Parts: sequence; structure tokens; C-alpha cells
Amino acid sequence: MKFFAYPDSARRHGIQGTVSVQVLIGKTGKAEKFNIVEPVNPLLDSAAVYAVMNASYKPAVYDKKPIKTWMEIPIIFKIGNKRGVAVQVKGAE
Repeated sequence: MKFFAYPDSARRHGIQGTVSVQVLIGKTGKAEKFNIVEPVNPLLDSAAVYAVMNASYKPAVYDKKPIKTWMEIPIIFKIGNKRGVAVQVKGAE
């Protein structure tokens, strides 16, 4: 799991939720393309895309060779304590 910055404007306005992003993971573990499956708010949606596209992943393997594959990743935006907010990218290294 990897953590990214919460958008300041969204935090100030109390915007939180889970954005689901479908991402194409390449043979090297880099994200290549994305589709927003479940948007929440433009501020969170763009932060979710940034997080997904800038994380690194373990590529899928078929017949002992890395392959490209699509996966859906929920990006959780949750306002916690005074300093803290969490933006979690499950599946990222």
C-alpha cells in the first residue's frame, strides 16, 4: 500500500470517499492507461488518477512471463485527525 497527498481544497471542504480507477499495468509494472470507474468529486478524481499513474506495481505473470493486465483499484480518501488524511492505493508497492 502506498500513500499520497490529500488535495488541500478537498480536505478543507470535507470531501472524502472512494474513487475506483481501472488501470492498465504494463510488463514493467508501470501504469500505462486509466479509466475512472466510480468518480466522487473532480478534486478527488484527479488526485486518484495521479496516485494510480505514479505508483509502481508487480506486473501480472502468465507462463512465467510478465504481461499487461487491467486491474481496478479503489483509492480511499478519508479525513482523519488534524494533520492527517489518508489516500491509500491498494496493490501499489
